[in-house]
Amino acid sequence: MLVTWAELNALNKFPFNSSERETIIKINELQAKNLLDKRVLYEYGLYICTLASEIKNIDKKLLNEIYASMPIHSKNDIVLKPNEICDILHKDPGGFLKIVLNDLEEKILLGSLKNTKKDLTNYITNIGYDVDGSTEEFEKYWPADLHLIGK
Repeated sequence: MLVTWAELNALNKFPFNSSERETIIKINELQAKNLLDKRVLYEYGLYICTLASEIKNIDKKLLNEIYASMPIHSKNDIVLKPNEICDILHKDPGGFLKIVLNDLEEKILLGSLKNTKKDLTNYITNIGYDVDGSTEEFEKYWPADLHLIGK
């Protein structure tokens, strides 16, 4: 039923609860995106993408097959945990972990890195990751694309 409300753009016409509102908003966001893209499936999840596929006439079986073939479905699926990354790098936990985890997440999702402890450990150690960001390798593999400051 939420798909129908999304198609009718009825978000402000009826008193939907917060969960329904969020789902309708996400369905509408997906109208301009490629549902078969692994990054989109990862970001929005299978449920929301399946709902949006009804509007876009995309085969649900194909969508499910692509989702099932993805190596991870959330950051929790990354086999190397933050405390293990700190141990590998011999560093205390800090803001660098988000950078490292985002990099691992992207590379695993796109298939350029296998989600195994051995491969992830080799990747982190072979890159010469420097927590202070003072090496050329750090600048090459973890550039600052965006600085975000907020409360």
